Amino acid sequence: MRPLLPWQQSQWRQLCGYLSQQRIPQALLITGNKGLGKRELAERFAAVLLCQAPNAGGEACGHCHGCKLFSAGNHPDLFVVGPDEPGKAIGINLIRELIVDTQLKPQYDTHRVVIIDPADQLNRPAANAFLKCLEEPTERTVIILISAKPTKLPITIASRCQRLTINSPPPAVVVAW
Repeated sequence: MRPLLPWQQSQWRQLCGYLSQQRIPQALLITGNKGLGKRELAERFAAVLLCQAPNAGGEACGHCHGCKLFSAGNHPDLFVVGPDEPGKAIGINLIRELIVDTQLKPQYDTHRVVIIDPADQLNRPAANAFLKCLEEPTERTVIILISAKPTKLPITIASRCQRLTINSPPPAVVVAW
């Protein structure tokens, strides 16, 4: 994995706190302005959740079978949902497929991770169908929503998620990076 971005340190500590306390939220909404690495942070957290032997520092080991599948982009317990074309809405058919795919238990003894990016692109029927996933998540399933425009999400979805906000870093931090 690439190094953690300097302005994501506190958010990463919060995610590691969930792991160490074994209190992983079933739904997490990562928000912040465009270009702050929300997707990278979500993928880093997903890698740890899918790792069979995470290290004491809260990072994925990179060597187990789960890490190798994650690195290859074909882990059976990772579902990434996004629009078919940039700028288009996420339709109900994608959400229906996701619901069917997540009905069974995870294939490995870790978690199942669903990443929806950008979540604010869910059209109304898709958002209504997705609400069922949030209200009745399956065993060991973690749903990560990513949005630069969280106010566009239906309140019924946003209210069921733990929120993790990535703030814009000071210019000096960006220049140093």
